[in-house]
Amino acid sequence: MKIKTSGYLFALLLLLLSCKEKSTEPESGLIVKPTVKISTTNYSSALFNSTFPDTASLHRISQAYSNDFSEETKAKFAVYMKSEVLKLGGDLGVFESALYKSGCFSSQMPVLPTYAEQAKYENKNVWIIQYTRSQGGSGFGHYHFFAIGLEKLDTLAWGSCR
Repeated sequence: MKIKTSGYLFALLLLLLSCKEKSTEPESGLIVKPTVKISTTNYSSALFNSTFPDTASLHRISQAYSNDFSEETKAKFAVYMKSEVLKLGGDLGVFESALYKSGCFSSQMPVLPTYAEQAKYENKNVWIIQYTRSQGGSGFGHYHFFAIGLEKLDTLAWGSCR
């Protein structure tokens, strides 16, 4: 009887382990992740300038990575953001071009993207890209944000800390 009960418990344990939730999402290895979304918002100039910078994502990422920046981390951000764009049904090629157009990955300074939103700016389809940067040293907190037009990959609006 004892052997039979142990066998049932072992089988139950195996069954429970095999039913464990599985994820198809690759582990990003990021402590804090940037915001990536697609919205129907049509930003006017005034709304754009009052909404950005997105301080929530800016502060989360600045605090989490101020003493832990590396080019490897920046690459993980890019991989994560691209996977989110694909999940949301966005055009990956246009998104990548907007990231590079914003200077997010071409800068010589430590830079991490904090926010990306596909939306409209004055009735034109855009990617809004925001990133935090350091001017040397270990601290992040400086920022830039851009509305990059999807059609011509032109900068329709931008802002930064002065």
